[in-house]
Order: sequence, then structure tokens, then C-alpha cells
Amino acid sequence: MGISREQVRKTGELAKLSLEEAELNRLATQLQEFLDYVNVLAAMPAGSTILEVADSGVKLSEREQVSCLSQAQVVALAPDTWQGMVRVPREIEYD
Repeated sequence: MGISREQVRKTGELAKLSLEEAELNRLATQLQEFLDYVNVLAAMPAGSTILEVADSGVKLSEREQVSCLSQAQVVALAPDTWQGMVRVPREIEYD
């Protein structure tokens, strides 16, 4: 049973997101891929290493390998930091 467009629409409404019709199929696929991966992780024995998870044979999709900045590089570039983390202003207002 996969994630339906209607489930994506309802989830978007709960999250107060404005989703376009064209986005619903793409997001449904991405959410299903995420849930499939969570199921793989849940099935792994406690204490499994990341290499064992990677060797499980589950491939979410064909994506390019990209290099990422290290935490130190990100912190060095950030305008505001605290204890090695990037601080950002609160943007969400709660009802």
C-alpha cells in the first residue's frame, strides 16, 4: 500500500503547506521511498552499523553522489553560531 495523493494533500494541509497539483505525485513517491527506508532500518537488528544498513541492498533511487561541507566548514561560514551549531532566527509563529 503506497502513499496516495490524498494523503499527501491532507498532510500538506496539516503542515500548512500550499501544494500544487503537479507536486502531489512527486511528493507521494518521495514519502513512500522514505517510509520504505524506515522499514528497512526498523528490520535491522539493534546495534547494526551504517555499513550493514548500506549493504542491505535497498536503493531508494539513483541519485548523484555530492560532496558536503564538514560541520567545521558550515560553522565557519555561518553568521551566528553557538557551541558548534548554526543558530537561525525563529520563523514559525505558533497559534
